[in-house]
Amino acid sequence: MEEMTEKQLAIALIENYMNLMRIKNAADKDTEISIQLCTAKAKLKALGISTDNLTIE
Repeated sequence: MEEMTEKQLAIALIENYMNLMRIKNAADKDTEISIQLCTAKAKLKALGISTDNLTIE
């Protein structure tokens, strides 16, 4: 597995921060959270990572 460069890590953290701000400021937080989860799941799937065991109850 490749290590992230400092710039890649910074970009990932900025994206994470922006996503959290989008949720915080959303008029419909549940819809925004659903969109964020769908996006994250698609990114993980594209990398070959299953989300089946990544649920919190």
